[in-house]
Amino acid sequence: MNGMTKHLTLAVMALILAASSAFADEIGVYNLTMSKEKFLPERIEIPAETKVSIMIDNQGDATEKLNFLVNHERVLPGGKATRLFIGPLEPGEYKFVGIYHPERSFIIIAK
Repeated sequence: MNGMTKHLTLAVMALILAASSAFADEIGVYNLTMSKEKFLPERIEIPAETKVSIMIDNQGDATEKLNFLVNHERVLPGGKATRLFIGPLEPGEYKFVGIYHPERSFIIIAK
């Protein structure tokens, strides 16, 4: 590899890294805690038409299965944190419900 090709390769790699870190910075991260009784907070407001990341910290021992956005499910193992990527969502309210414990739910409001 000659000197010019090496510099060009390094420049392209730097651009790719910059673009990927800029993309990661654009995704908002929202945190939820799941206890035996409920999710906290019970309502989260996010920007509409934007992809977001939701970190759910299951502080209980029991596994929960989360039902959301029409036929989407995600297992939340006991004692672990789980990341969900959702969106972009149209403006509105979206309810996320525990399948094993339907009383555990939270609402996302996309504005």
